[in-house]
Amino acid sequence: MLQLPSPTKMFLLQRPDDPEHRSLFDLAFAKRPAEELYDLATDPYQMNNVAMDPAYESTRADLSARLQDYLRSTADPLEVGGPMKWERAQYFKESDLRPEPSPDAIEALGLDERYSYVD
Repeated sequence: MLQLPSPTKMFLLQRPDDPEHRSLFDLAFAKRPAEELYDLATDPYQMNNVAMDPAYESTRADLSARLQDYLRSTADPLEVGGPMKWERAQYFKESDLRPEPSPDAIEALGLDERYSYVD
C-alpha cells in the first residue's frame, strides 16, 4: 500500500536486490514460510526462524500438535472441514483495489499515479 509509505518501506523497495538488505526485504515482502518459530531468549527481534532447525524439533512438534488440537476443539474449518465463510468476504475496501500512491512513492519508485490490483 504505497499510499501510506514509510521511510523503511521506501528504503527496502528501492533496493530489492541489494545483497546487504535482501534478507530484510524478504522478511518484509516475501511469502512467509508455512511454519515459523523464534527463540525469544536468543533472538528477541525474531529475525532467525528456527522452525526447521533440528535443535528445536521437539518444541516445534509440541506447539504444532497443540495448535492442531485447539483448531479441532474449536471446529476450525481448515482443520475439520466445512465452509470457510471468510473466503467470500471482501478483504479490501473498493478504493484499496486501485490505490493512488503517495507523491513520494511515485517519485522514488517511478510509479504511475494510479495502479490496479484487479485490472
